[in-house]
Amino acid sequence: MAMDSGFPFIKLISPEDMIGFSEMQKVQQLSKVFMDAYKSPLNVVVIDNIELLVDWVPIGPRFSNSVLAALKVLLGKQPPKGRRLIIFATTTERSILQQLDLADRFDAEIAVPNVNTHQELSHILRQSGAFSDQDIARSMNEIQEITGSAEVGVGIKKILTGIETAKQDDDLPGRFARVMSQAIAARGFA
Repeated sequence: MAMDSGFPFIKLISPEDMIGFSEMQKVQQLSKVFMDAYKSPLNVVVIDNIELLVDWVPIGPRFSNSVLAALKVLLGKQPPKGRRLIIFATTTERSILQQLDLADRFDAEIAVPNVNTHQELSHILRQSGAFSDQDIARSMNEIQEITGSAEVGVGIKKILTGIETAKQDDDLPGRFARVMSQAIAARGFA
């Protein structure tokens, strides 16, 4: 959605990019991204996996107060006059946003459904650019053989991670089929 917006400035804030950062470094990075976003008239900021960004731990629950406070301030701040900012955030659990008092900071909620059919999965593989048509056919056949099911029922993030994992293997379609078959089995469809 961010890429389709046509906005010239799109910035992804990802917990993976902040591994090893202290709380203060995370706050500074968040602030920098938002300040940079305000420099262009049309901007998109994507906050990926917001619960990992604030170091959410459900036991307790525990989280980084300073990172959460910075997010609340930045999400509540209006862009300068003549500037537009769209903020997308991803989470694995909506309830976490409610517990962190972040849910009301967003105007809309867009559910991303699981990928449920082999046809949908094939389309994603084709769009990834990593698989030839022959690789896709082989992967789909192997997934069908391993799982014995025409259902997928896996989230897009797991599929994208599976694609990245498979790219590290000489047997791209076989590795992807094994990774996806495990994900399908873990969801209870196999």
